[in-house]
Amino acid sequence: MDENTLFPGRDNYTGPDSGALGLCHHNYLFEPSHSFAERVEAIRNTKPKNEIATRLHNLIYLDFAMIPGISQEAGARLEEAAARWQEADARWQEAAARLEEADARLAAALALRSLAADAAKRAVWYQLHGNSLSMDRRSVPKLLMDAADKLESRALGAPWEFESILDSVVDYAGIDRSQYADSPSDP
Repeated sequence: MDENTLFPGRDNYTGPDSGALGLCHHNYLFEPSHSFAERVEAIRNTKPKNEIATRLHNLIYLDFAMIPGISQEAGARLEEAAARWQEADARWQEAAARLEEADARLAAALALRSLAADAAKRAVWYQLHGNSLSMDRRSVPKLLMDAADKLESRALGAPWEFESILDSVVDYAGIDRSQYADSPSDP
């Protein structure tokens, strides 16, 4: 069997794993790819079964220096553009990962905010009805109130992080907000 250095979607491919990949989309002749193996896996995992064999068979590595009619200078510029695209794609991937992390932290903060708001509202109810949290046989409200207290102490130094908690819970509880860094100087 001959060595396969041109067709990443076929068996025994031994060519490069990045560069210009031809015939991988309907609307474009080629695209720069940072990983041919990832593209092959994407085809196997996401495309309709009746298209997979044809798509994999047609994928081709394009070495611009080997294509007749493309000058060495043009080929070099294409390779340079493909390298810049790969760098930009890598930066995009990093940014997407940071965004995903931030989204997870936001989801956790929103969940904690919801718990803290519920605990604070429950604490206000206990205060209005003459009951204290320490008398409650259930420990969950006390734990949630402790969490709300910790959030409130953090909010004293960084109110912009917890602005909506302060607005909806602290004011609801009737506590004077003049001690917070974001409150106006005049009463």
